[in-house]
Amino acid sequence: MGSDEPIDQINIRASVSDLDRFVKWCERNRYSYREGFGELVKLIDRA
Repeated sequence: MGSDEPIDQINIRASVSDLDRFVKWCERNRYSYREGFGELVKLIDRA
């Protein structure tokens, strides 16, 4: 993800099943975890 935007890091506690779903979703869509997180954050604006 070649962005000039500043980055930061978070640490979350989540269920193993949710994390597994996220990882598999990223793999299916060929997203890095950062890209996958960005795609999920875009959904916030739709709510």
